[in-house]
Amino acid sequence: MATRTIRPAGYKNVDVPRSSSGVDLRKQRRGSVVPLYKDGIIANKLVFEPTPSTFELVGATMTSSRSTFVTIVVYRPGGEPCNTQFFDELSAVLEQVATYSCPVVVTGDLNLQLDVIGGSDARRLQEVLDTFGLC
Repeated sequence: MATRTIRPAGYKNVDVPRSSSGVDLRKQRRGSVVPLYKDGIIANKLVFEPTPSTFELVGATMTSSRSTFVTIVVYRPGGEPCNTQFFDELSAVLEQVATYSCPVVVTGDLNLQLDVIGGSDARRLQEVLDTFGLC
């Protein structure tokens, strides 16, 4: 994988080959998700069912000598309005990680209009985060 040639020394990545499922190929070529983590951390890739169709996703449990947490990296292609299906699929993913008894970190590029106070994307995302006790 090309990521191995560009990642910083002392880091590893969660390998997730792209597939034709999920976000369609035209949108996939714009971005991708590759979680990086420091040597000394053990990462175990998570599998989500069903696979989201509105965004790319990589999730893993990360365990160090001091703690364990779940990380989810999301990429939602921009260039088109966000729809209800995105929020439904994100909620389904968060329901699956809610079963873990450890902190959850969600990161990535959602390509949402979050800087508009009272905007529908910002409001809906906040509702989803609040539902799962995330901030």
